[in-house]
Amino acid sequence: IAKLRGVRKEQIFLGVGSDEAIDILFRIFCNPRDDNALITPPTYGMYKVCAKVNDVPIKKCDLTPEFDVDVEATLATADDKTKLLFLCSPGNPTAKVIPNSVVEEIATRFTTGIIVVDEAYIDFSGTESACCLIDKYPNIVVCQTFSKAFGLAGIRLGMAFGAENVIQLMNNVKAPYNVNSLTIEVAQKAYADLSTFEANKNTILSERDYLKNELQKFSAVKKIHPSDANFILFEIPHSKQLYLNMADKGVVCRYRGTETHCNDCIRVTVGTREENVAFMDLIKKEFAALV
Repeated sequence: IAKLRGVRKEQIFLGVGSDEAIDILFRIFCNPRDDNALITPPTYGMYKVCAKVNDVPIKKCDLTPEFDVDVEATLATADDKTKLLFLCSPGNPTAKVIPNSVVEEIATRFTTGIIVVDEAYIDFSGTESACCLIDKYPNIVVCQTFSKAFGLAGIRLGMAFGAENVIQLMNNVKAPYNVNSLTIEVAQKAYADLSTFEANKNTILSERDYLKNELQKFSAVKKIHPSDANFILFEIPHSKQLYLNMADKGVVCRYRGTETHCNDCIRVTVGTREENVAFMDLIKKEFAALV
């Protein structure tokens, strides 16, 4: 892992999915009912869940309508009780990567706590991981996972990268033997042959282009947001009913119309060619039935 991500082994925490890392960061850095965490909606819902479980208030500073971080507004929203600041890059559901220059600017100016850069989808972005910043900025922790580009969601293995003293704290707080031996065995096999990882990633990137082109041909689609992830967020009328009707017929996407700047949006994960064709065939059929 250290070799692939360009870090030292002492800078790596391994947990039961990246969700465990997020929960542990709350437990280490936030005093319940006193400190707070800051999120930038629309974003990954687990930050709010972990905050609620740990009795930590949440502050919010919305992304711009283009899904960019408003640096000045974000820093102005934080206060001296803000101990965690979450940046999802590429975002979920935005699919947009946050440039490392933005992460670096925030890290330079945010002095009260930890910036958590959630990079679950970074391998699809074609950009450098924020892991390159952790030696320079001890207040940055980067989270990644085996669930996306490795395609190993079932083994529940997540990673956090950060300053050695922060990683030591995380290892001190985690449960003993949190990562089981079967998970370790599968992860070691995955790293023993990274050609499979690269091939899977390249297939998804190719299918992402195919799916985007097919959506562009579908006149009902009002907007397709740029994607740095393994999914596409797009706007289409009757999106919630489409999502429900398609799910009833076995094609599952995600309705995101209730989230900030995501009116009438559906998030579809890039699948195999067969799955992508099935998705396009059904959404066209169901849309025609609604109008």
